[in-house]
Amino acid sequence: MKTKTNLKKKLLISWCIILLGALIALVGAAATQDGRINLLLCLGGLIVLSGIIYHLAMIRCPHCGRSLAGYRPLPKSCPNCHKELDD
Repeated sequence: MKTKTNLKKKLLISWCIILLGALIALVGAAATQDGRINLLLCLGGLIVLSGIIYHLAMIRCPHCGRSLAGYRPLPKSCPNCHKELDD
């Protein structure tokens, strides 16, 4: 069974992916001239998008499967099934 620790780990992974993509896109935007789109800018955008998709797919209640992506911080119990997320 999945535990809250696993949810926190997945949350950290998703935010690290998003941050990495944003940094790559920022480097690409700084390296471009005349407002052109370059490879780093596109690659950074794709990494950010993949981090968002990972976040939406993985941050879910282990009992009912409802998304917990909009909750800050993660709740102690699921708002849908009201079961504890601690295990």
